[in-house]
Amino acid sequence: MKGKVLPPDSQQAMLWASLRRSDKGFAETVETKADMRVSTLQGSAALMLSRSRTWIFSDSLDIASTKSVSLDYSGEQQTGAMIAAQSLTFTQPWTKTSLTAGANFSDYDQSLSSSLSLNQAITPNLNLNANVANPFSTDRSGSVRVDYNIRW
Repeated sequence: MKGKVLPPDSQQAMLWASLRRSDKGFAETVETKADMRVSTLQGSAALMLSRSRTWIFSDSLDIASTKSVSLDYSGEQQTGAMIAAQSLTFTQPWTKTSLTAGANFSDYDQSLSSSLSLNQAITPNLNLNANVANPFSTDRSGSVRVDYNIRW
């Protein structure tokens, strides 16, 4: 530090916080989160609020629902953005197969995007994930991923 002026690339004037609350019932869990980040050097800030609910629908189906809102501000570009997201996941607990549908809306570029994904645990260390982004539009894209975990 030179005198009392922080260098422009310094990360010293940063503040972040995260709050979480989890309520567990007999067959459901509800989690509420709030995350915040403020950078006085860059003049930027972000706030994310989310709520997720997981419950046992039947002996062969679990359901999870997540909703979130993210507010971002960039002082350098003098722009703000709001992103709203929602997803719904169906899981078969015995086979560890899950299907997720999600959607995001961004007011920065007025875009709406969606996704569908399938996740399958093949073995305890091997997972398969297939994802399609924007499945109902002409600019859709997809990916297939296989992950292997080694623990020691």
